[in-house]
Amino acid sequence: MIKPNDFVNAVETVLQTTFPDEPVYRDYVPEDFIRPSNEIECAAFSAEQVGGGSLDLTVKLIVRTFVPVDGYHHSDFDALYLRAMRVLALFSGGYIYVSDPDTGVRRAPYIHKPACPVTGRDFAEIHIEFALQVFASDYGPSATQLPTMQRVAFSGTINKEIPKRDAEAGGTGSPPADDTITEEVVNT
Repeated sequence: MIKPNDFVNAVETVLQTTFPDEPVYRDYVPEDFIRPSNEIECAAFSAEQVGGGSLDLTVKLIVRTFVPVDGYHHSDFDALYLRAMRVLALFSGGYIYVSDPDTGVRRAPYIHKPACPVTGRDFAEIHIEFALQVFASDYGPSATQLPTMQRVAFSGTINKEIPKRDAEAGGTGSPPADDTITEEVVNT
């Protein structure tokens, strides 16, 4: 079963391969952290049932990338933007491999529009959204789908009053209460 942390592991592997001598932090950076470096945060995840016993698993990660700063704690923007573009390019191929730790199976979730919407004086944020279809049964009995409804039967009588003018001549006014006809519809 693939969990959100498996996506974090996959992104961490990609970052460590690309920047081998730099640390990758998870969820927070310590007070005196090393620069240049990266940080990964799981911002959100969801699982939406799509039928047939499948779930659309969506995981949103944020990668913050850091470059050295000056005495005012400002980065060289050219270096920061270049680094942000390098990180963004890592996830622009449409997918990366995520391994299921229980089975060892590698899956390739779709990456939806990686973007860099936020930059600060000393960091850039890259937002990555993964989408993967998984089996609901992999996540335990509470996520299994109920049996599919195959046939619906309806039996009953519906009475509806139709104004005589509307029924006979296509009139548009409301007739008096005694000027109505009743139509009986029976469905079985």
